[in-house]
Amino acid sequence: MRLITLTLLILATLVLGAGCPNSPTASRAELNSITQIYLQGDPATAADKLEVYLKSHPREDLAWTLLGNAYEDLDRDEQAESAYSKALEINPKRFEAITGMGILCRKKREYDRAMSYYKQSLEIDPKYAQAYASMVVISIKQKKYKEALTFAETSYNLDKSDPGVVANFAAACHFNGLTEKRDQLTQEAERLGYKNGNNLRMIYSGELSMDD
Repeated sequence: MRLITLTLLILATLVLGAGCPNSPTASRAELNSITQIYLQGDPATAADKLEVYLKSHPREDLAWTLLGNAYEDLDRDEQAESAYSKALEINPKRFEAITGMGILCRKKREYDRAMSYYKQSLEIDPKYAQAYASMVVISIKQKKYKEALTFAETSYNLDKSDPGVVANFAAACHFNGLTEKRDQLTQEAERLGYKNGNNLRMIYSGELSMDD
């Protein structure tokens, strides 16, 4: 069970048209519409629409990245890896796709390789909070709890609006014995829309582990 999902939500860059500056307005609007479907919690429909979209827009690395995210959410990991690879073939600096590759490695318990992907994404964008949040999970799995807390604090300071970032900070606090801060952050994550608060509390009680 994936207890803390670090989905790469790229709505802001899509709305601004980043990564596809030469795309017609109608094309960007279509991609924004698909992104909204994904963000509303329907990766299957988003994936279907992206597959069609990319047939006519095969060079849009951001669309390939979003398709990788959707596939990863659906546990279609081989297809996710292929989509991320395509995004990086088009744009080697697409750091969201690099982080996505890291998440796939984490799922395979290739923790050192996953960490190398996260660090690579931070070389491109040192302020990418979600990469630091992903590093929190790896550090906890490797029982490097103080390191996890450092990554969590950095991630949170960069982006306090991402519920996954806040939830991972809560988890890091738990493993460092900071229960009051943990509970405060758990509530904050839920206010921001985090859906797995019950799973977090089961981790706190010992009913689940980070590897379940």
